[in-house]
Amino acid sequence: MSIKFKAISRVLLLILLAQLVFSSGCVYYNTFFLAKKNYRLAEKTRLRSTTEELPADAKTKYDIAITKSSSVLAFYPESKYIDDALFLLGMCFFRTGEFAKAVRKFDELMEAFPQSPFVNEADYWKTLCIYELGDFEDALDRLRELSQSGNFGERSTFMMAELFYQQEDYISAKEAYEAYLSAFKNGTYTSLARYRLANIAFVNENYVNCIEQAEKVYPKEVTPAEFFGAQMLIGEAYTELDSHDTALRHYFKIRKDESFYSRWPEIDLRIGTVHYLLGDTTMAISVWSDVCINYPRTENAAWGWFKRGDLHLDFSEFTIAKIEFDSAAIQVGSGKVKELALQKSASITKLQGFKELLQSANDSLEVDVVGTELALAEMYLLELDQPDSALSEYKFILENYADDTLAPKAAYGIGWVYANRHKDRSQADKAFAALLKQYPESDYAVGAADYFVGRGAALDSLGVKTVAFYFVKAEEFLLTYNRIDSALAYYTLVADGYPNSQFRPKALSAIAYIHERITFNYAVAESIYSFIADSFAGSDYAQLAEVRLGRAAPKIDMEKPPEFAESTVVADADKAGSPTDNTQTGDLSDPRGTKGGIIDPITGRELPRAPRPKYPVELRYPEAEYSSKLQGRVVRLKVRIDPFGEVQEVELMATCGNDAIDKAAIAGVKETEWDPEEIPLEYLGEWFYFEVRVEKPILTIDSQR
Repeated sequence: MSIKFKAISRVLLLILLAQLVFSSGCVYYNTFFLAKKNYRLAEKTRLRSTTEELPADAKTKYDIAITKSSSVLAFYPESKYIDDALFLLGMCFFRTGEFAKAVRKFDELMEAFPQSPFVNEADYWKTLCIYELGDFEDALDRLRELSQSGNFGERSTFMMAELFYQQEDYISAKEAYEAYLSAFKNGTYTSLARYRLANIAFVNENYVNCIEQAEKVYPKEVTPAEFFGAQMLIGEAYTELDSHDTALRHYFKIRKDESFYSRWPEIDLRIGTVHYLLGDTTMAISVWSDVCINYPRTENAAWGWFKRGDLHLDFSEFTIAKIEFDSAAIQVGSGKVKELALQKSASITKLQGFKELLQSANDSLEVDVVGTELALAEMYLLELDQPDSALSEYKFILENYADDTLAPKAAYGIGWVYANRHKDRSQADKAFAALLKQYPESDYAVGAADYFVGRGAALDSLGVKTVAFYFVKAEEFLLTYNRIDSALAYYTLVADGYPNSQFRPKALSAIAYIHERITFNYAVAESIYSFIADSFAGSDYAQLAEVRLGRAAPKIDMEKPPEFAESTVVADADKAGSPTDNTQTGDLSDPRGTKGGIIDPITGRELPRAPRPKYPVELRYPEAEYSSKLQGRVVRLKVRIDPFGEVQEVELMATCGNDAIDKAAIAGVKETEWDPEEIPLEYLGEWFYFEVRVEKPILTIDSQR
């Protein structure tokens, strides 16, 4: 009996031990093993993708890995795989863009398992999550520390370059990538750094360097999407260099690569464009048509129809072009191509309406022919991207209606198209010179004079002396050279020599301003203000004069104050100075004595808030101060604006706590311009207060790394 009992006990013990071993094995084989397997499969799918977006199949496998890893934590808390599961969870959340969850898992790992082999890597990935979550100060400091680490020095150094690239600070990015390449010969990210440098060179129109850098991107060192991007850059660069045959050969070469099968329609769209640039419109239409037929209801098909529409638009085949733009719009539910296609289709409808209106002009005296022709020209130029057709309309106006009040605008449009769209300085010079000669007293003559000054030509070198010449010359003496006597002489010449010019009240106001604010000849200033008030009743200049004479109270718009000066945005140079630019409107919020003004600590007087400037102030954030903790603070300044919207003086009223950033804010404000029309005339030349918010440049990372 004893022997039998012992035998039974031995069997039970073996069964129990087997269950324990099996239970422990289940943790790995049935849960964590599957979690790791799905994560590896997801990574392979992500890295093999030829697009930048996370493939749906990869997302599914990451989700399975999350579920399995979570099961390890929930059901096997004593397992030796807990730290593995925490790290895997953090990585899955990072890859799927759930950065807050990833940070929590990395923190749990580092706090609960400080000796885990995953701790250092978890700290690195947590740093990247912090970037994505927007806590740039802390993350940048951590990344700089990691860049000094032997294990993470290379990765962190490269990621610092990526930050500059993602925020489009291409100057700093270029320096950082080159520093990485110098520090890490044959490093892990060498090809990716070359790809980024190729993109930067392309943006800077250095197409030769773009090709050189892109050709050093090797497929085994980057993802397929990155390698494809580098190859497409090469083709684009050859196209920009007008090496169309070389571009075609290059596109046909990558078109043969089976690994780019899903991107073939994009290559075909480029091939069609090169054929069009070569003048082979039949082949271009054929290639784009194949994309439309073979890839229906896709973005590529939409672009194919769009390009066909643009081609027919070039040949003034408006009915066909509209049909094709409409076809482009129905290929996709949303996106840039749909928006552009709908806009062009609507513009063609309006254009056809204008044409019908012009055709009926002979039967009706109520049709404004010149106004309609001008609207037609502007539609060609700004909505349909047809500068040659716009030129034709502008020239038609000048040839047939040279005496119309809108003719100067058409003359300016001709010069603007040559200067900004065709980049033909010779023709632009001729057009603007003709404008100065034919319409010397128009506002557009000032634009023509400004064009020549912008070209570096001295005003005195212009062959035509017009009221615009003299007025701009007066501004030049006053604002650039501070030669008050010369400025007064030219303003007087405008006021006395051109009595019917719209520049006359402007010149008189400038003269009065100089005597009141600079020469302190108050009797003369009062006399001029009286003349302006009597002679130009109802105008803004008369309003100014009445206020200066004490006959009227300032007229202040007390509507909602505008937002201003809170970002580093640079004005779009292509839009600035276009022939149809309108004067920006705005308010002067919190004028003297009203709610929101602040007290000048020196004078004890209340300063009004400055209005919105033409463009947001460009705060060139000092790179050396990136680690400062000043996000959201403001630099408070006193600024004096002259009658022409330029800054006369800037003084610091309250520091943000960092001298270097204070100086950067002052420098940015000095380069800023205001629209004088947005400032009540009685406050021109007065002090305002202006705040520049301290906003560090936005830093992000390439989440694929």
